[in-house]
Amino acid sequence: MSESTSDSPAIGPFEGGFGIGAAVVGIVSILFGVYAAYDGYMGTGMVVRSVEPMSEPILQGIILLAFASAFGIIALYVGAYMEPGLGGDQGH
Repeated sequence: MSESTSDSPAIGPFEGGFGIGAAVVGIVSILFGVYAAYDGYMGTGMVVRSVEPMSEPILQGIILLAFASAFGIIALYVGAYMEPGLGGDQGH
């Protein structure tokens, strides 16, 4: 093993700035989806206002939960498995 590869630090998931940012975005997105589902279940208000609101707030909550959770899971996956870019500490 050469000297440069033996001294380079191992880069794991969520150790770079991009990975941590993606993890934060993923967690916030999932929490927003849970809040939207709860808000739709309670029927207290609408998270997203539009010109023609949906007649069933629980349906809107379920839809927002699905989209926000999918986006959050994808962001967490990308944060865990994306290699750091040029700005990351790659041991060079």
